[in-house]
Amino acid sequence: MRSISALKLKKPATASLWYIGTNIFSRVSSFIFTPIFTRILSPGEYSLYFLYLGWRGILSVITSFDLSGSVTFRALSERRIAPTDYFRGAIILQGLLSLISLFLFFIFSDSITSFSSLPLPVFILMLFDIFFNFCEGIYFAKKRYSYDYKRVSFLNIISGVTSPIIALLFILFTPYKREGRIFGAVILSFAVAIPIIFIILRGGEKFPDIKAYKYILRLALPLVPFSIFNSVSSNCDKIIVSRILGAEALGEYSLGHSMGFLMNFL
Repeated sequence: MRSISALKLKKPATASLWYIGTNIFSRVSSFIFTPIFTRILSPGEYSLYFLYLGWRGILSVITSFDLSGSVTFRALSERRIAPTDYFRGAIILQGLLSLISLFLFFIFSDSITSFSSLPLPVFILMLFDIFFNFCEGIYFAKKRYSYDYKRVSFLNIISGVTSPIIALLFILFTPYKREGRIFGAVILSFAVAIPIIFIILRGGEKFPDIKAYKYILRLALPLVPFSIFNSVSSNCDKIIVSRILGAEALGEYSLGHSMGFLMNFL
């Protein structure tokens, strides 16, 4: 009995240690590159990246209903629908929500860009980035639920190293200096998300029926207000600092905030 219990505990414990270790590695690698970015970018130029993160954090909940978060684990634990149907349905539903968001953005683009202080191409890029990040999140949730830590850990390590390097290349060798930090993250998300979409969508013989989508929305919609409030409270400080004090103040504030967050994380 003891050996059986030990085997049952070994896999979750090993997976947890790998998740913690690779998350710390990803954070530390980002921290290592921060002095390089602050050397080659002014606070005003660097602030665009943090303003982008702030708006992405808020809009990702609104445009995705946070389907890759606790909703996924609830759906997998209840087992009302097959896991394959859930993941495929979530990807399709998120794709539909992204298209609706993109359509609404083009209708109100002038008002949105003026209010957000983000350039038009950057805001459009954000909507695609939200979709790519969702695909990554849903895949990571799937692997974490089955304690398949090797692939998740590998992707965390690759992302932690590759994203800042791509951003650095954009900043140094292209005219898009201000947007380079954003491009690095989006390009990597795109490269990871496309294979994930293919893997998940080919996982079944037919697309989920309407009952699967109703079930997913029934789980997700009650949590949306809480998720929006949580996201706004976590990200509104960057937006407020940018609007009241300007881009340079946001760059300095966000840098100090990131350092403090890293120490708190460790």
